[in-house]
Parts: sequence; structure tokens; C-alpha cells
Amino acid sequence: MSTKTNEVSQAIYYFEEMEKLARQLKDDTLLNIALTYHGDMLRRRGDNKEAIMYLKRAYDLKHVDAAARGNGVQLLARASLRVDDVRSFENYMAEATDLVLSLDPNAPTSTYGQYNLGTVYEEYGKSYGLLGQTTKALDYLEKAEAALPDTKFWEILLMISQAEILIRSGDIENGQPLAVEAARWCRMYGQYRRLERIFALKRWLHQRMLRFGKAEMELSEVLEGPLEE
Repeated sequence: MSTKTNEVSQAIYYFEEMEKLARQLKDDTLLNIALTYHGDMLRRRGDNKEAIMYLKRAYDLKHVDAAARGNGVQLLARASLRVDDVRSFENYMAEATDLVLSLDPNAPTSTYGQYNLGTVYEEYGKSYGLLGQTTKALDYLEKAEAALPDTKFWEILLMISQAEILIRSGDIENGQPLAVEAARWCRMYGQYRRLERIFALKRWLHQRMLRFGKAEMELSEVLEGPLEE
């Protein structure tokens, strides 16, 4: 959470060490977590094919508890969407949902609460937002808000996801204040991973601005320039 994407090699080093120890201990659950987050760091860096390779290695492990497995499946779904494999995304998310529903919500888990019904719903929400299915995305965010613990940590996550969905759908008026507030909280708490999502949103807006500017310029040339015979 506190590592910038251009620094993920530092995080990868620790997940590689975790993988070595997990193999020595012959603990598939710990090995699953190590491979899963190694893969997720690669996804953050943009190495999507290699990321999926690591995530599938984690997926293929047999003796893994439901929380670690579900968390890995959810991140595999996220990586699949990054390579436009929507069918795999939906299949893996359905599996992640089934696994999270099998857990006792009050019992401690190997993922320490980072994988729960709320995070699954949030994943659905932000993903359907990327796919342009705004109504479906916002419906899942409502479910996520109802399922997640009432803490600032999760509030910031929901704020970012809602801002992304609204702004990408064209609702700048309601999305922009959420993005600004979330950015302030992320900077305060050093949540660089989440802050990068807002930077990505800013880049998306800038690209749209350039496209609109180009379209406006071409129309102006036709409307205001000399008439051609």
C-alpha cells in the first residue's frame, strides 16, 4: 500500500523471500500468498502476462485455505481484465464470490481482512466502471459499502472507486470532489498505491481534454475558416 509502482521491486524482493520460506515450510497457503502478491506487483508494473503466470501458479496450488485462495482468484480476475479477457474476469470473480461466502465473517483469516465480501463487491464495481457499465458498477459499490467495516481505510477505497466510476461516465461534477478528498486522505496516510489510481484518473481526464480540444479546433477551422469552392 505504501510502495509506489516504480518501487515495487522492493516489495517483490520480500515476496520472493516469502516464497522461499513457504517452500521450506511446505505451506501451500503461505506460498499462495507469496506468488499472488508477486504477481500483483508485476501487474502494477504493467507486466500483465508475467503477472498472470504467477497468479496462475498460485491458483494451481492444492492445499490452500479459502481466504488465501479467494484473494488470489480475485487478483487473477483483476489481471485478466487488464488484458481484456472479460470472460475469465467474470469466471474468476464468480469463484472469488463463492469462496468469500464460504468464510465465517467473524473468524480471523490468513489475509487479515484484506479479502472479504466488501472487497469482492468493490472489485466488481470498479471493474464494471472500466467496462462502461455505470449503473451496474454503482450498484456493486452500494453493496460494498454495506459489507465493508465502517473505517476510514475502507471509506477512502470506496471514495476512489466512486470517483472513478462517476468521472469516467461523464459525471465530473459529482466525481471530482470525491477524487480531491480521497487524494488528500491518501497523501495524509501515505497510501501511494491508492493515490496512483487518482493520478491515473487525472491522466485519463487529460487525454479526454486533448481529444475534445482537437475536435473543437477542427470544427472551428470548418466553421470560421474560408469557404472552399
